[in-house]
Amino acid sequence: MKNLFVVIRVNPFSTIKNFEALRMCVGMLTSDNSMKVVFIEDGVYALSSSIDTGIINLPDADKHISTLKEMDFDIIAEKESLEERGIKDIKHDPILKSKDEIADLITEGDIVINW
Repeated sequence: MKNLFVVIRVNPFSTIKNFEALRMCVGMLTSDNSMKVVFIEDGVYALSSSIDTGIINLPDADKHISTLKEMDFDIIAEKESLEERGIKDIKHDPILKSKDEIADLITEGDIVINW
């Protein structure tokens, strides 16, 4: 079994990268690997309940995040990124970790995919 980390750092407003990253994660659910999805930097906007990507005609990644949560995969958000962007209304109940805690986690990863 491999420890897989998917790091999502881009904002969900101008690209479909977040959606595609999460779609890829759902596609990998059948593998025997341990997977954690980490939202950092502008990627944390995808977890804000006040953001509606449908307004700007982008795909909604919520269904993929919900699927990952239902399958007991960790969804992690960086505390500092949330604070810097003033995001307080967080959906999907992610595990909140500091930048240093996330760095330590990622060093344990066998595979890290950065979006």
